[in-house]
Amino acid sequence: MSRTPPATRTGWSLVELLLVLCIVGLLTQWALPSASEWVQRTRRNEARLALLQTAHWLERYAAAQGRYPDTLPDSAWSVPSQSYRLSYTAAAAGQRFTLLATPLGAQASDPCGTLSLDQAGARGVRLASWNTQTCWSR
Repeated sequence: MSRTPPATRTGWSLVELLLVLCIVGLLTQWALPSASEWVQRTRRNEARLALLQTAHWLERYAAAQGRYPDTLPDSAWSVPSQSYRLSYTAAAAGQRFTLLATPLGAQASDPCGTLSLDQAGARGVRLASWNTQTCWSR
């Protein structure tokens, strides 16, 4: 009497499939918060760059005109991701200015809040949970 060899199984068992799904779920749960922090950090860097470039433009204007302008043309600044609203205020007869970058949308939960920069190069934050040094260096 000859025996036939047992049929080989192909595919995954239900236990193996559930184990893989659990691992994928845990990796996703770990990766998503760090990815959103990275996106916030990238957008914050864009806003800081926009503030610094605008301040540079203002200094060139003041060197040529002897004062800062009352308003800025739209071409002088922007944030590519549209995640911040930029504002400009001139004071003391065009001798001082303040630039602000206020977070919008999903960026509003950023712990750095509103970024600020003035004519003296003083960097600051408003309505922030983190301090100025942390926000301007990260």
